[in-house]
Amino acid sequence: MRSDEVTVGAARAPHRSLLRALGVGRQDAGRPLIGVANSFNELVPGHMHLKSIAAQVKYGVYQGGGIPLEFDVIGVCDGLAMNHEGMNYSLVSREVIADSVEVMARAHGLDGLVLIPNCDKIVPGISIANSEVGILAFSIEAYFYRLVCSNGLVSKTAVASRFKHISRRALEEFPHILRQVIYESERNQNRLVISTQSRVDDPLATIGSFNRQFQITKKEAETIEQAWQIEQGYTMFHVIGAYTRAAHDSSLTAEEAYKLERIGGQILSLVKQ
Repeated sequence: MRSDEVTVGAARAPHRSLLRALGVGRQDAGRPLIGVANSFNELVPGHMHLKSIAAQVKYGVYQGGGIPLEFDVIGVCDGLAMNHEGMNYSLVSREVIADSVEVMARAHGLDGLVLIPNCDKIVPGISIANSEVGILAFSIEAYFYRLVCSNGLVSKTAVASRFKHISRRALEEFPHILRQVIYESERNQNRLVISTQSRVDDPLATIGSFNRQFQITKKEAETIEQAWQIEQGYTMFHVIGAYTRAAHDSSLTAEEAYKLERIGGQILSLVKQ
């Protein structure tokens, strides 16, 4: 697990002592560290209820075998920021959110994330962050549940439910939603295995075809080709890997990186099981 770098070994005794101070007991040794990124605040009406959702999420994470560790994510209310200087800060807050979630996940060696956004800029900001970190994450958009990322690939799934408020019905349906998420995640993992067995005679021509299909820019195309050259191969796995590896190129913007990660997931979804 990623968190082993933080928790395992004699040299990490100071780290474990800090976790003890947070309430993590000896009986919790070996559990994965799961970050709960909560965008609750009292400035965005659509975020007022997220504290109670986070409490349920943390309970579920612990019951499921993880250690939930909550941290805050900023959120700008577009309405309150309208028609004054505040308008200059709404869009850029997306990058601040993406960077701050990535910082928290990487700095603390988190094994997974549960992301609780809602409004306009927070959802893409958190999605970009997860693309950068590349760990399995589950996004709860207020009352909208969906799998955001699997194996570093931003992948689309049909798992979605919407509730007007937290009710008995919502709590009863949530386990079913989680089972669907696990099923979709396993399908993506199976596709990834199959992609390693699917031969491609001309990978660069295949990449070129996908580039045209997904309207890749010249700069992005060059980065993808360079990524393939680093680890050449003649399977769909190597084609997909060219996109996800290219996404980590420092010359790309966060939006471009997220785009390539997402395309990698879309190509993976085309692999027949």
